[in-house]
Amino acid sequence: MSDCLQITRIYRSDVVAMDDVRCRPHGPERSCEECCTANEIAFTRSGMFVRHVGSRQTVVDANQALFFAAGEPYQVSHPAGAGDDCTAIRFSPSVLVDACAQVDASALDRADRPFRFSAAPVSPATFLHAERLRRGIRHGRLEPLAADESAIELLSEVLHDAHQLKRSRSPAAHRRTRAAHRAWVDGVRIEMGRRFTERLTLADAARSVHCSPFHLARLFRQHTGTPLHRYVNRLRLRAALDRLGDVHDLTGLALQLGFSSHSHFTTAFRLEFGASPAAIRRELTAPRRREMSKILKA
Repeated sequence: MSDCLQITRIYRSDVVAMDDVRCRPHGPERSCEECCTANEIAFTRSGMFVRHVGSRQTVVDANQALFFAAGEPYQVSHPAGAGDDCTAIRFSPSVLVDACAQVDASALDRADRPFRFSAAPVSPATFLHAERLRRGIRHGRLEPLAADESAIELLSEVLHDAHQLKRSRSPAAHRRTRAAHRAWVDGVRIEMGRRFTERLTLADAARSVHCSPFHLARLFRQHTGTPLHRYVNRLRLRAALDRLGDVHDLTGLALQLGFSSHSHFTTAFRLEFGASPAAIRRELTAPRRREMSKILKA
């Protein structure tokens, strides 16, 4: 898989290291076995993939953060094709354990494996925080002290969200029932990863995994904490945020991602991230525009 995986280190301090990770696989089959040398958190900015650890699998898209355990072998597949773009973050062991202990005191007794979950939901505010941090570092807006503090705040946010979801889940059902429910939810998430720009119906989603619409709607919300329509909308909006710095035609971007109009896109974006697409684009691309202005004046 090394020929389709590109990793670019964008920041390193005594507290945290951050990488841009770009994967463009040749097909949907599993990669060769990989392994992280340190505990790591990955924020998916676009695309989707499945991580396989033994017989367990985790479907990952822009709505989740993924937790990697140091030394744990895994494989990756891309059933929706296209690949993915992620921000991978590693914290120093002492910082990571201190942060995990804030939501789970037992982390102090297992410093080598502080994570108790494989993935966690990423709220709109946390997703925007991660992207502001990444772009702030890449564009030279953040000094090391500010970057370190922002990264620690991001860590606290995602660990809190992960712990809250773990606590809110209903009592464990029979193992076979849990496995069947998880298969339905994962199957629908893969289908949405392929078709999130289309105008899907609940019946479409249910047919894709041979489940009744009633049960799917209930189980999906139970497992992800989000109703199906909002989950799809967030995939669209997070794809939009990832592309904002590279497009000038917001109406074209809106239609491409499945929104009915520029106003529909702007309203949804503002509700999700607290500002309009144009305002966030100005914020995220300000250094680039200043650089171009200097070049034109030279």
